[in-house]
Amino acid sequence: MRRLPIYLVIDCSESMVGKPIKCVEEGITTIIRTLKQSPYALETTVLSVIAFAGKTKKLLSMAELYRLSSVHLPVGGGTSLGNALEFLMKDIDQCVKKNTYEEKGDWRPIVFIFTDGTPTDRYQEAAKKWREKYSESVLCVAVSIGNNVDTKILREFTDNVYILENTDPSSFEQFFDWISQSINSSSKSVSQTTENDINRSNSSNVVKKVHGDDSVVVDDNYIVILSKCQTTGNYYLIKYQKNSKDSSDYTLEGAYPVDDDYFELSAEGYHNLKINTDHLFGHPTCPICGNDSAIGICSCGGVLCVKNNQVNVCPHCGKHSFFGIANVGININRTIG
Repeated sequence: MRRLPIYLVIDCSESMVGKPIKCVEEGITTIIRTLKQSPYALETTVLSVIAFAGKTKKLLSMAELYRLSSVHLPVGGGTSLGNALEFLMKDIDQCVKKNTYEEKGDWRPIVFIFTDGTPTDRYQEAAKKWREKYSESVLCVAVSIGNNVDTKILREFTDNVYILENTDPSSFEQFFDWISQSINSSSKSVSQTTENDINRSNSSNVVKKVHGDDSVVVDDNYIVILSKCQTTGNYYLIKYQKNSKDSSDYTLEGAYPVDDDYFELSAEGYHNLKINTDHLFGHPTCPICGNDSAIGICSCGGVLCVKNNQVNVCPHCGKHSFFGIANVGININRTIG
């Protein structure tokens, strides 16, 4: 029987301790439970789980789904992505059956790599080796958990890079539902699975694909922030102009409501552009509802208008919060300009 090898390569560094690692464990359980309900997946899929921190460890090796229920993830110090890639390549060479004259080997493996931080080792050689020797024979999907990962690093070894921007339990649940759907879809058409099949499974858009940005030029003469009115749910732009050619500071020009056609004309493929609020001078009120401040930064990363000394509801994630004045600068999402 030809198998469909699925690899989950999971960053278990110290920054994942607590809720993130628990959410990932629960997510793997969800994947196993969901795939067990699919006769296609149950017949063809085998699961390998590799954990990496400063070192790399295999937790599951080509395990058949009916034997599985859950996986415990350890935590360690460091984020040795290069070591994990080397370990993965060696494991694929040893465990995935190759085609021979006598029989066909396994189907094209699918690898999901999850990480929430910057590599702490010299990963470049392993990334180059993967790109040169494995990128055609293995479908690799890399996911940045949160916005702390430099996605350019992930794009050094795969073009299939996604960002899970919100790391609340609900977003993790939707994220692993996407993984489950992707694997299930692949098990039904194992001979034809492509990157587009993986992307189409992302119906909830809980993860955003990162496109190549070699051709993207960011306009640094202005800083423009996309914000959302918590009263109406409508969007508006906050525009700052650079103080001088050699300055890194910007002064408020204004705040302006935008219609839905803003998104029809906006470029795609940038998701990690930031500006520190220490460089922004001037804070407008909401141009839509008149709330006290047009710039409130929710823990989900969304920007919204806020009322002082009151409970505010984030229109992006629905969280209820009080907002105060930060004593230090905060990195805030900006547009491409």
